[in-house]
Amino acid sequence: MARFVKGESGNPRGRAPRLVENAQRSVLLEMFDENAERRVIRGMIEAAADGDVGAFKALYERKYGKVKDIEPEKNEVTVTVEYAE
Repeated sequence: MARFVKGESGNPRGRAPRLVENAQRSVLLEMFDENAERRVIRGMIEAAADGDVGAFKALYERKYGKVKDIEPEKNEVTVTVEYAE
């Protein structure tokens, strides 16, 4: 008799939720309602205006997405030297 059945989960109901995880989730939901998010963003804008580069980067990436690495263009010039006899 096979111990595992192919295509069937060994734990169909999944892991039981933990009290700590539920508490963390509810605290986070309370902290980040729409008004709280606006307050956080306003604070980040003020920090960026005061020179906080991390706050500026976070705000920029939130609005425009992450900046991809761009390789600088190679401005190569080929010079051929011919010697006359």
